[in-house]
Amino acid sequence: HRIALCAFGETDTVATSKTAVAAMYSDPGADYAAFYYPWVEIPDPTNSGLTLTQSPEAFAAASRSKAITEDGPWMPGAGLVSEASFVTGLVDYVNTATGDGLDEKRINDLRKIGNTIRVYGARSVSPDEANWRFITNRDTVNYIAWEAEDRLEDYVFSTIDARGSLFSRIESALIGLLDPIRLAGGLYEAFDTEGNQVDPGYSVEVSDEINPIVNLAQGKVSAVVNVRVSAVGDQISVTVTKSNLTTSVV
Repeated sequence: HRIALCAFGETDTVATSKTAVAAMYSDPGADYAAFYYPWVEIPDPTNSGLTLTQSPEAFAAASRSKAITEDGPWMPGAGLVSEASFVTGLVDYVNTATGDGLDEKRINDLRKIGNTIRVYGARSVSPDEANWRFITNRDTVNYIAWEAEDRLEDYVFSTIDARGSLFSRIESALIGLLDPIRLAGGLYEAFDTEGNQVDPGYSVEVSDEINPIVNLAQGKVSAVVNVRVSAVGDQISVTVTKSNLTTSVV
């Protein structure tokens, strides 16, 4: 139920970092890992006016923590929420073109925006971008799995009755976990063309079909949860078109 926030060496360049992270693409745990570039500069607490360099994982972790506290694990620790109050600079300047190149290679860059330093990426290393493009996808699923296990602990050693009341209580507990996440925007609801909800972004099944008598006789009760985790708007574009005085702007 954890993710790994990783970085490169202080003197590693953009090119060497891209080469290094490529070796992680085929790792079975790639969806649990996120990489950050470059190192950051912080004030030297013992020498006023001087700075120290530091690997960026702590900054990324603090940004993740702030995002989770303010919203939830589905909120990326990037962008405005990651504005640093203690980080003052970067070891290597990352412009838009360089940052886009890093993002393409599944590396999250840190950028100076105005007078502040921000985390400017939410990518995992996974090549399965349909499911695990964002590290928040894995973090959200981790959170749901951990919370589900924690909430269902109260039902361990309950009597399995023929009327299905245990099934109903388990189902209610899981819906009670998932629906607030949906309301907070962490799960992506599906709607048809007329605006009617197709599904709430999750499903919970605790039925006879997945709980045959032979399993119940052995004390085994199963529940299945499916979730559609919301994506992250990490690329926003705007088109500006000029119209003359005699042309409609509609």
